[in-house]
Amino acid sequence: MTRVTKFIEYRRAMWFPQDDIVETRLRQALDTFPDANQRIVERPDGTSLMGNYIQIYDDGVAIQCLKYADGEPAGVLSMEGGAQVFVGEKRPGNGENFVDNAFFGFVSGNDVVSIGAGQNAAGLRYFLNRFFERAGVVADRNQFGLSRVANVNAVHKIHTSGGVAKLQMDLSLEEATNAYVEELAAAPRAGMIGKLGSVFGSLLDGGGASEELRRSRKGKMRVSVNVPNTDLLPAKNALNDAASTFLEDEEFDDYVLELRNGDTIKPGEMSVKKRVNFERYAQSVPHDAAFSEMRSFMQQLREDGQLDV
Repeated sequence: MTRVTKFIEYRRAMWFPQDDIVETRLRQALDTFPDANQRIVERPDGTSLMGNYIQIYDDGVAIQCLKYADGEPAGVLSMEGGAQVFVGEKRPGNGENFVDNAFFGFVSGNDVVSIGAGQNAAGLRYFLNRFFERAGVVADRNQFGLSRVANVNAVHKIHTSGGVAKLQMDLSLEEATNAYVEELAAAPRAGMIGKLGSVFGSLLDGGGASEELRRSRKGKMRVSVNVPNTDLLPAKNALNDAASTFLEDEEFDDYVLELRNGDTIKPGEMSVKKRVNFERYAQSVPHDAAFSEMRSFMQQLREDGQLDV
């Protein structure tokens, strides 16, 4: 059977506008909706997420969440050969849907580990937010985010280096990125991210060279911010704060921090994660193996004191 390599990554829930406990709310929601077909939430793109398999332990709650589009057919490829081979469609059977993706998470208090970062963690966060609202266990205005927790070794590396000298970020110039840049520029956001949005907006507003940049689908747009060593202390502190903003924001994962002692840090060094090998199953991995590895990783973090950081 084919084996795949995945990362298990640690995050911490941050509640708005008040403190709360994700595990407590999840257990309450499961009491309200114990059946899998009750644990379905719809996404804005027309797909749905189902919390299809839940396992409750003494030390937390493990969840498998599947993404699907209701009634959407899957493409099939004939292997009989010939000059041309056409792609066909196979529709799901009665009472079925084809799985598009699977998200896994283990929730203990406000500590969460997920298999995969980025889209997978975002999918898990979206499901939990909407599921809590449907179950009525939180007020509509209450939301939480799953914030990446910095690796203590990387944080120590930043502090002992004298701080951040340069922050560099690359954006691929593709249609999806252009759309994101436009959204970033249009939406008012505070701090460093808001300022970058204004810069991107200026680049994309107007004709000529900026219009060519806007239509480009290849290459990268690189943004670099640096403060000379001779500059004022407030400027150095501001760059350190800006770097912290990037480290905590899931939307930015293509950057390099150059430290004042010449070392560099990339996103993969900042997150707390573990590489694990799984056997592939149904476009994902077996839920029992996923749950076991996530619980083991959470216990390791607890013993190492990482959950106290």
